[in-house]
Amino acid sequence: MNDERDNTEATEEAYRIETFGKMGIAACAFENDTLAAMVMANPVLSDGVAVFHADHGNLTAAANPNVTSLSAARLAMRKMKALGGMLIDVTPRFVLVPPELETLAEQVLTEIAAAKTEDVNPFGKLSLLVEPRLSVADRWYVVADPASAEGLEYSYLEGAPGPQIETRAGFEVDGVQTRIRLDFGAAHGGRRGRVALQAVCRNNSGDSDGGLCALAVPSRPRVM
Repeated sequence: MNDERDNTEATEEAYRIETFGKMGIAACAFENDTLAAMVMANPVLSDGVAVFHADHGNLTAAANPNVTSLSAARLAMRKMKALGGMLIDVTPRFVLVPPELETLAEQVLTEIAAAKTEDVNPFGKLSLLVEPRLSVADRWYVVADPASAEGLEYSYLEGAPGPQIETRAGFEVDGVQTRIRLDFGAAHGGRRGRVALQAVCRNNSGDSDGGLCALAVPSRPRVM
């Protein structure tokens, strides 16, 4: 009898892990889809100019990921100013690319023990994020730590942080019914902290599992 009960409990546990795990993966995918859509939409801000625009100093000329283009992006970020005109000294932390530019970005960011000072890679400490949801295959981004500069923001409904899972005994079916609800929203919190660059060539490298949530900062929970 004990073995039978143990087997039943093990089966139920395995079912919960598989079912709820899939729900969690789906919720995470939805969040990343939402954030990627915000990046690709490049909406107009309150000043009447798109998030990424030359007037904002965060859209550079065409360039592949390399030391020169990363240096230009870093310089643009260092010169970013707050509304009052004060320099805010934004520091790059991530390089965000679509899968088509993954290999090229890996080559640029790889730290190599250089024999000469001029061969040292100054950008070897930047973290690479590959996001297959980026639909423009030749546009890539240099991004600051979201905790130190304005950028993407996301929020959940107040009192419901993350996926909310509910179960009940089935009436229409002979079993247990489960549903998941996710109240999630995202927006651009500002234009500083990111620089967009347009590549002049493409380098196919396959799929990757990006994570745009790493580039967003949670904002105040929303109340409906």
